[in-house]
Amino acid sequence: MSKQKKKGLVPELWFNNDGSCFPEWKYVELKKLAKRKAKKNKDQSITRVLTNSAASGVLDQRDYFDKDIAVKGNLEGYFIIDKGDYVYNPRVSALAPVGPISKNKVGKGVMSPLYTVFSFNDNNNDFYEQYFKTTKWHHYLQRVSNTGARHDRMSINNNEFMRMPVPVPAKKEQQKIADCLSSLDQLIAVHTKKHEALQRYKKGLLQNLFPAEDETMPKLRFPEFRDKGEWNIETIN
Repeated sequence: MSKQKKKGLVPELWFNNDGSCFPEWKYVELKKLAKRKAKKNKDQSITRVLTNSAASGVLDQRDYFDKDIAVKGNLEGYFIIDKGDYVYNPRVSALAPVGPISKNKVGKGVMSPLYTVFSFNDNNNDFYEQYFKTTKWHHYLQRVSNTGARHDRMSINNNEFMRMPVPVPAKKEQQKIADCLSSLDQLIAVHTKKHEALQRYKKGLLQNLFPAEDETMPKLRFPEFRDKGEWNIETIN
């Protein structure tokens, strides 16, 4: 088992399958599981422009930049992307040191030709959505990348990209891993929304529990202080 771990054929944490371990993992080139997509929007029939953010994944360009970066009428060179496709953005950042790979859950749109778009042959590929959130594949891209003209962008040949080795566990193990991590994503999303709501609530309290400028009473007071009169205003010496 220790030799297998050194070769990277089994994970450190392993689900049990009815009391026994799943089979060891094998690795294959990405191109054996997926195909690159490079169909261009020649007739410009699609005007919805998407982007891939390291923090938020695939989303509408306008939502990310608060404006349209791509200009309508100049989208004939953009790649068409469907829901369920994957996108690699070569721009590096603190969150994505080799650029992010994200699954498109937004819908049909177009992507900048600077991105690499690919789709898995098997639609049941949630395991790889989670895998690309790890750093396990970073070393390969760092090894095959060329020094680009821009320091903030990886320069990788598309053929080299599609030769990236990716793990292929048993289908049942793939699903179990995907279900486990997806449930955590959902829980995080719920708590994130709760946190954002509490932040907005606190911001409202901050505005109302203290008097406005040139006033001596706040708009909102706790019941036991409502008849206590105005606040004293003093200067700090």
